[in-house]
Amino acid sequence: MRSRVAVGSFAPPLLGAETLRHLARTAIEAAVHAGAEFADVRVSDRRQYGGGDERGDLLFTYGCGVRVRVHGHEAFGATAEATPDGVIRAARSAVATARALAAVSLPPWPLVPVPVTTGEWTTPLQIDPFTVSPDDHAFVGTGYRRTYGQYQDFLFQGGFTWVQETRVVASSEGTLVTQHATRCLSGFEPGFLGSRVRSGDPSDNFGLQVPAYSWSTAGFEATLGSANHDLLEATAVELTELLAYPVGAAEVGRRDVVLDGIATGSVLGTTLLPTLQLSRVLGDEQDAGGTSMLAPPEDILGHQIFSPRLTFGVDPGMPHYGAARWDDEGVATTAFPLVERGAVVNYLGTRATLPGLAESMHQSTLLVSPGAAFTPEVMTLPSSRPGTVTMQADAAGPSFAELIQRLDDGIVLRNEFSTHADQQGASGIFRPRLAFEVRHGKIVRRLKWLRVEFATKKLWTSLAAVGNATTMQPSVSVTYGGLPWNLSYYTTLAPATLFQQVNIASNHVEI
Repeated sequence: MRSRVAVGSFAPPLLGAETLRHLARTAIEAAVHAGAEFADVRVSDRRQYGGGDERGDLLFTYGCGVRVRVHGHEAFGATAEATPDGVIRAARSAVATARALAAVSLPPWPLVPVPVTTGEWTTPLQIDPFTVSPDDHAFVGTGYRRTYGQYQDFLFQGGFTWVQETRVVASSEGTLVTQHATRCLSGFEPGFLGSRVRSGDPSDNFGLQVPAYSWSTAGFEATLGSANHDLLEATAVELTELLAYPVGAAEVGRRDVVLDGIATGSVLGTTLLPTLQLSRVLGDEQDAGGTSMLAPPEDILGHQIFSPRLTFGVDPGMPHYGAARWDDEGVATTAFPLVERGAVVNYLGTRATLPGLAESMHQSTLLVSPGAAFTPEVMTLPSSRPGTVTMQADAAGPSFAELIQRLDDGIVLRNEFSTHADQQGASGIFRPRLAFEVRHGKIVRRLKWLRVEFATKKLWTSLAAVGNATTMQPSVSVTYGGLPWNLSYYTTLAPATLFQQVNIASNHVEI
């Protein structure tokens, strides 16, 4: 259920936590009474506000999703009706579907057993953005735009959107957890567009993301302070300097390439993370998200596949976007590694997919769920995704400037860019928006019409250097999966990196 109202002052959430818990218990009882031997449910009440430097709209969203198992067969039902009758109908519909599936399909793997959990968690914050007046939201947004007042050629893009959600997860096993999350969807990117850039090409536009601003789990205090405006202005100054370089086309061939932290995170999040989703590794997503080059697990786990300089894992804690105490199966979240020194040591799994991993590895005992089952909307089934992925920096590694100085004839890539991978994630291309040619350790010109072609394993095997902690930057990545098929966002924190002999191609097409 969605409703949108003009904002004069903020309205309270439509439903309270106790009402959501009552609806969750009602759905569980209805599913069990209809014949389910297992049921779990996610119920959500969410409000969202984003106004930039003007007063905006307040959007309310409610939803309920019920997963059931009947004779081992699983089905899912959902409703946007925030009433006991609505959740009862969704639960009964799911049970009827599961019973029908039992006659035409094989049952899925059993769910991984997990501890029964109860409790409540709230985002720790100093200032609730929904207690701040819309006028003050607009006032703060105007302040950010005025930071760029002296830069007349800038096309300014950015702002804050606030999402506040109460989500209840319950199961017939006895789990009942309630989480109150407040998240900030922020992003600031000063840039130039079309004829404003030196090349004069109307299609040539580029910007530089302010690294301090990425999606997070935080309160309104994240927008305040003069240091924020100093960072915005410093980014604008740097972008002006980058614009001054002459423009040319890249020479095709193999070149050493340096990526800043944002670019590294963008590549990591769109090349390796999808291939580590257990649903893809086991083939469950082959008709939707795809399969995985990191299969079968028995040939991958514990083996060094990538450069020994590559280590990254999941960190579901504050202040990262998606921080939570429990995942959407009611399992306690925890930090855990995915790749250590180039070796795959874990996959992103759920209660429903981990038994498939145990079977593939010929293990008699089921694995422990790490708490990585999430759904962006409760009206879809949980799928495996990280809270936040953090790539380990090299404590004794070079700075970003020092990485560039290592290039004799190379390329520097900045900011997020579009990446496209094949069905297995084994190869693909990415098109950077900001690329620069380096000669003898110095940037000499900005490059256009650049495309990077990669084989995923070869790319991450060619990782030759990782920057120190000062080069760490956040970016926003997206993963796909679940039922119905959906997209889910998460944060990637990564340092700057140096890759050797990357394949550079032209992206220029004559019309």
